[in-house]
Amino acid sequence: MGRQLHEPAAIFLVAVLPLLVFLRHHDYPLVAAETLLLFGLVLAFTLVCQVVVRCLGTPAYVAIMAFLATVVVDVQTEWVRFVDLRLVVCFGAFAVMFRFLRRSAPQVPALVGALMVLATLVSPGAGRDNQDSSPAAQPTDDARLPFVLHLILDAHIGVEGIPAEFDPDGRYAARLRDFYLENSFAVYGRAYSRYARTRWSVPNALRFSASPEPDPFLDGTFHRGMRLRRNAWFDLLHDRGYRIHVLESDYLRYSEPGVAGVNPYGDTHTTYASLKIRPLAGAPLSVSGKLQFILGTYFGLSRILTGVGAGYAGLAGSSLGEALHLPPADLGGFRPGTMAAIEAVDEFTAQLAAAGPGQAFFAHIMLPHSPYGLAADCGYEESPRRWYLDHDRSLRPRYNTDATRALRYPLYLAQMECLLTRLEAIFGVVKAKGLWDEAVIIVHGDHGSRLSHWQPRYENREQLTAADLVDCYSTLFAMKGPGVVPGYYRQLLPVDRLLAEMARDGRMPDASGDGGRPTVFLQDGDRPLVELPLPEFAFGRVVGATP
Repeated sequence: MGRQLHEPAAIFLVAVLPLLVFLRHHDYPLVAAETLLLFGLVLAFTLVCQVVVRCLGTPAYVAIMAFLATVVVDVQTEWVRFVDLRLVVCFGAFAVMFRFLRRSAPQVPALVGALMVLATLVSPGAGRDNQDSSPAAQPTDDARLPFVLHLILDAHIGVEGIPAEFDPDGRYAARLRDFYLENSFAVYGRAYSRYARTRWSVPNALRFSASPEPDPFLDGTFHRGMRLRRNAWFDLLHDRGYRIHVLESDYLRYSEPGVAGVNPYGDTHTTYASLKIRPLAGAPLSVSGKLQFILGTYFGLSRILTGVGAGYAGLAGSSLGEALHLPPADLGGFRPGTMAAIEAVDEFTAQLAAAGPGQAFFAHIMLPHSPYGLAADCGYEESPRRWYLDHDRSLRPRYNTDATRALRYPLYLAQMECLLTRLEAIFGVVKAKGLWDEAVIIVHGDHGSRLSHWQPRYENREQLTAADLVDCYSTLFAMKGPGVVPGYYRQLLPVDRLLAEMARDGRMPDASGDGGRPTVFLQDGDRPLVELPLPEFAFGRVVGATP
C-alpha cells in the first residue's frame, strides 16, 4: 500500500517541481485559473504514468523518474544538450539511482520531492522589474537645459524600407512619415543601421562610431544582461548637467554601476524582464491562451524538448513530411516579450510625469520587435500559436520563405501601428507639461524588421538578396529640437552619423548623403564583422544593384 502511494506522489512532485520553480522565477501567481489547470494536467499525467508503472513494473518507473529528473536539470541549467553524451550520462545516472531507491528506500524520492516543493513555495519570488537610483550622485536639474527624450525602437524599419509588396498603396509608409512630420520632426526616410544586431548597433550608435570589431564596448563576450560601458552620448548629457533616467530591457543594460554602487551618471533606471511571463497574468487572454503561453515558454527552456521540436520541424519541412501531410512546425513564438514591452512603455509614460528641464529620459523599447501579437489597435491576438517570431524556426539557417514572410509582414506592420498609438501618449505627456516646443526628442531604430529570407551572416552572402539587406538594415530615424529643421529628408544616412551630427554637434547633415557608397556589416562568426555594400532603396523598392 505504501508503494502505491509514494510512487505516484514522487512522480507528481518531481514533475511539478520545475514548473513551480519556473512560475516563482517569473513572479506568476500560483493561484490563478490557468495555473490551477496546469497543476491539474500534471496530476492527470501522474495518473497515466502510474497506470503504466502498474502494467510494466520497475523499468517503467525508473524510466519515467529518470526522464523527469533529467528535465529538472535541463530547464534549470545549461549543462544538458539534446543528443549529447551529457544527456545520456544524466539520464543513466538518474536511472541507476531510482532503480536502487525503489529496491532499498522507495519513500525517499517522494520525501525529497516534497521538501524541494515546499522550499520553492516558501522562497521569495523574483519580484517586479528592478528600479534603483543613486540620489547622492544626482546633479541638480538645470532649468536652462531643454528636456531630452531619446527612444530606441527595436527592429523598427524605416519609412522607405517598408516593402511595397506589403504596402502597395503606401498607407503604412505615409502613416509613419506623417506621424512625425505632424509633430515637427525631421524624418530621414532612408536612414539605415550599419548593423543587423542590437548588440552592435546600439553600442556603436551611442558612441557615434561604426566599428567592425565584435563587442568593442562590452566587457567580454556578449551575453544577455551585459552592461554597456560608459558611452559618449551619456557622457555628453552628464557633462552638460543632465539627470538621466533609463528604461532598459534585460537584454542590454545601459547604466554602469560605479564605486560602491553609485552610478557615474547619477541617473535612475528601470530594467524590465523581456522574457518573463508575469505580464501574461493581466493580459486580456482566455485561460486556455494563457495556459498555452505558460507551457510554450516553459518548454522553450528545455533543450531536450526544443531539440525534439527542431527534429520534428526538419521532418515536417522535408519531402517525406509533405508526403505524410505532417502539420507545419512554425507554431509561433510562445514568448511574452511583446507583453512585457507594452507594459514597460505604459509605465515609462507614467514616469514622464516627473519630466522637466535638465532631465534626459532614455528608453530602449523592444517594439515592434517580434513576437507579433498586437493588432493595430493594440488588441491581443488570442492564440499563442499566432504570436509569430520574425523567422520560421523550421527553416534554419534561413529566416523565411516567400510564404512565411508574407504571413509575418502584415502582423509586423500592425504592431508598428500599435506602437504609434503609444508614442502619441508619450508625446502627449511632454506636451501637457509644456516641454514640447523646446524639447530635444530623438526616435530611431536599431536595425530593420529582419523579416528577410536569409540571416544577415557572412556565410549566407551568396544567398542574401538586395531586398534581404533592406529588410535587415533600413531603420527609422526622426528628431526634433532647437536647430533641427522639420521636414522629410531622403539622404541615405546611417544612424550613427545622424546621431553624431544632429544630437552631438547640433547641426543638420549636409545634402550629400553618405558620401561614398553606403556599407553595412555582416557577422562572421567571432571574427571582425565584414562590410558589404547596401543597395539603394526608395519607396519600398530596391533601386540599386544587388551586392
